Amino acid sequence: MCGETMKLHWSGEDGGMAYYGEVRLCELVERDGKDYLVAETLDGEVVSIRLDLIRNLPTPVK
Repeated sequence: MCGETMKLHWSGEDGGMAYYGEVRLCELVERDGKDYLVAETLDGEVVSIRLDLIRNLPTPVK
């Protein structure tokens, strides 16, 4: 990861909360067979976001 920031919209794993914020990308990790983005909010909070719960994840363009 290159320390880039992105505005992401995602759901919590329990499905009860939705989040939107600008985060600094840190790393991708795998836990329990699922892929997570570890990121840091602009307030310094570290969050783990399950990739399949990100609603506006950019896709590659050819």
